Amino acid sequence: MSESETAAILANPEALMRMAQSEAELARGEVVTGDELAAAMAERRNDETATRPAE
Repeated sequence: MSESETAAILANPEALMRMAQSEAELARGEVVTGDELAAAMAERRNDETATRPAE
């Protein structure tokens, strides 16, 4: 990450809030494995494909 990217994040209150929320979730043990994340993403792609109108 570049210095300008870091500065942009530090200047963004919403980004800082989301990072704090993420850190709190990690501290509570609210995590998913890479396999769980991949499965959730695949399911989401399948759901989006199923609801997309035919061309």
